[in-house]
Amino acid sequence: MPDKSTTSEAPAATDTTPAQEIPGTPRKIYSIVKYGDPILEKPAATISKFDAELEELAEDMFATMYAAQGIGLAAPQIGKSIRIAVVDVTSGKNPEAKIVLVNPQIIAGEGEKREEKAACRFPDFGATWCARNSSR
Repeated sequence: MPDKSTTSEAPAATDTTPAQEIPGTPRKIYSIVKYGDPILEKPAATISKFDAELEELAEDMFATMYAAQGIGLAAPQIGKSIRIAVVDVTSGKNPEAKIVLVNPQIIAGEGEKREEKAACRFPDFGATWCARNSSR
């Protein structure tokens, strides 16, 4: 048996469970695409497979959304023309409240809702518009 203190061999991996994200692991923060960018106007591609790469993207999207102080973010808003969005109305306070939407569709709509939170792609504009129009 080799002396473990002098061997350069890595120990054999015995754990076959998938790696879990370590809390505090740095995430990629994307730039937010602004109003007027063509990617916001074209239909995004449908997702057919939710794999590890897409899971990583979703976590990066949460980090980007939190950095922008938002509660929702869609992939086109970070320059990726695919149908995925993330939502967390707790702004990161409750990890169990995180929602990932893949290929979302609006199937019904009713009523009207106004909110004073500006959209990430409309910095300053949303708050200004809401302030001017909140009395309506």
